[in-house]
Amino acid sequence: MTPKFDSSGMVCEMQVEQAHFVTSGIAFSSHIDEGDAFSIIDDLVPASERGTKLNAGEECMGICQTSYQYSNVTISIVSEGDMRLIKIKWHNRSCS
Repeated sequence: MTPKFDSSGMVCEMQVEQAHFVTSGIAFSSHIDEGDAFSIIDDLVPASERGTKLNAGEECMGICQTSYQYSNVTISIVSEGDMRLIKIKWHNRSCS
């Protein structure tokens, strides 16, 4: 996970992807399983912190991005085949 912080030190954005190199060598798995993605999201930004669900949408042009809009955050899952990247962005916090 790679976090970004606002000027007050609060997390304003997180990006989660599968590690390709680990302390014991190389991780040969190149993806985050879809079920694991939602479990990770629940751990990082619980439903109570997300706010009201506003909408969801998907765009695909070779790479697909599914976005879930809530009143407090937008959660995006970018995927290409088995590769997945999770991005969480808070609406009321400005990244510097």
